[in-house]
Amino acid sequence: MENEERACEKIFSNGDVYLGSFNGSIPHGKGKYTWSEGTVYEGDWEEGKMTGKGKIIWPSQATYEGDFSGGYLHGFGTFIGSDGSIYRGSWKMNSQHGIGRKQYPNSDIYDGCWREGVREGSGRYAWSIGNVYIGNWKSGKMSGRGVMKWSNGDLFDGFWSNGLRHGSGFYRFADGSYYFGTWSKGLKDGPGTFYPAGNKHLRNLEGHKDKKKKQLSRNSSYDSEESVIPSVKRSLSDKISSSFRRSSGRFSHKTTSLE
Repeated sequence: MENEERACEKIFSNGDVYLGSFNGSIPHGKGKYTWSEGTVYEGDWEEGKMTGKGKIIWPSQATYEGDFSGGYLHGFGTFIGSDGSIYRGSWKMNSQHGIGRKQYPNSDIYDGCWREGVREGSGRYAWSIGNVYIGNWKSGKMSGRGVMKWSNGDLFDGFWSNGLRHGSGFYRFADGSYYFGTWSKGLKDGPGTFYPAGNKHLRNLEGHKDKKKKQLSRNSSYDSEESVIPSVKRSLSDKISSSFRRSSGRFSHKTTSLE
């Protein structure tokens, strides 16, 4: 089937359809592009590329609404995944990058810095069960200095690596007692100092309840699975642009064969 051209509308042989404004023979201004597989973009165009404000809906019903540049999700926008997760914040070339807030399907919430689609830099992660971590992140995991507070009132302030306590820190129990020491890959490691609640005298941890020993080596898990953002490759915009540039003839109310 040959491509067809009408005023404000172009239908491609592969089933794609564009309806909107043109500058010469390419999309420019406001327009709607529908891919044959069901993806729909509606918004601003510049020289054949999605640029400005717009909204894209994928067949999975995932959506993005916000800024575009050169065919990329780029600037500030809101992405709602097919799993119900919601991200609102900064984007760079199709990836969450900068400051943003994400609510996960299980109602956990992360507020903070992102780099190329993963948590990196400073941020706050709140679990739906009441635990809260505030501190540094690297490659999507707690790394560097950070504070974890559990829903029962326990608190850890110290260093983390790859999502686990690693290095020096102190653990404050809900009953007011403290433990100062070191950890290795999430486990209490080496000697430490224990302050019983209401007692200023130093003691070692030996002889105290096993429950406290277990608490010193416990860890909180978090939703490390990030939503998969459907493909919005720049090549799509480039392909759209080149397809229009290959077109010949003027737009009219009559259908015109292009090839």
